[in-house]
Amino acid sequence: MKTRFVSFFAAALIMALVNFTGGAQNAAEMKTAKLADWCTATYPASMKLGDTLNVKLELKGVKAPNKISAHLHAKKADGAFGGMYGYAPPQDVKGDGAYTFKYKLAPKEGMASFHLLVFLAPDGDWKNKTAEAIGPDMVLDSKTADGRDMKEITDKIAAMEFRKSWMHVDAEPDRKCYEGDEWTVKIDYYLDPSEDTGSTSIKFMAVGPWIDNPDGKYTKARAHNGYGISFDQDVKPGKGTLEKKLKIPKAFEFNSILCIAKFRSDEGGDWPWEIGPPVRISRRRRNPMSLIRTCPEIFLHMMNR
Repeated sequence: MKTRFVSFFAAALIMALVNFTGGAQNAAEMKTAKLADWCTATYPASMKLGDTLNVKLELKGVKAPNKISAHLHAKKADGAFGGMYGYAPPQDVKGDGAYTFKYKLAPKEGMASFHLLVFLAPDGDWKNKTAEAIGPDMVLDSKTADGRDMKEITDKIAAMEFRKSWMHVDAEPDRKCYEGDEWTVKIDYYLDPSEDTGSTSIKFMAVGPWIDNPDGKYTKARAHNGYGISFDQDVKPGKGTLEKKLKIPKAFEFNSILCIAKFRSDEGGDWPWEIGPPVRISRRRRNPMSLIRTCPEIFLHMMNR
């Protein structure tokens, strides 16, 4: 009995030491900087390409109602402004306390470092700011999270034209389909090795009708209605096929679904093009409609990168 008690006590002591040293290690990996009397920032000491950066801003003495915004600005090697690097939506200030902003760390050509620009404005608009603060320079590590050289990846992405790879989405356009039915989406693709950075995936979304004129009450922004249908699947260089079985959701008015598929990577984010075959579904069994393409060809949407 005594031996068992000693063993239990030793195990508990080891766990306590592990938790303590682990907590100390996590604390040591964070940096804190006072940006102004009203704002203190806490952020990771080490940041890698492809990471999600979490910045915690502690506000003190900021009156509500107000909005706080925090942007990442890039800086070139000569100290010149390198453009916007990261954006997060403004947040309503509810008083003193912590406000967390998240950013995806992607490559940016010519960037040597970046810093936080924090400002207060009643509506979140820079033109109407009442206070601002700039954080210290932050630098990405020379290696990615999986040990690859960051400069090699950024140079490779900068040289890509994104024209060698392709994909085709088959959303069963000729089958009669109804709410609640199983629906198979098949994506044939080719990922050229020269356009792969090691973390390439295919992101698929099925969205509802586009709201072009929001009423400001029920819909506050121009956007697609969401069906909650999406997946993100890692892919390797070469030809391949993804096949996913999904369920036809409850249809919105006009019954449309737009299938959007795109390549993306942790290092570079979304590719500058996507494909989107539109389809339609029936809301009731007694009034069947086939899934149909509204255009005989899949659209290729080229966007500015």
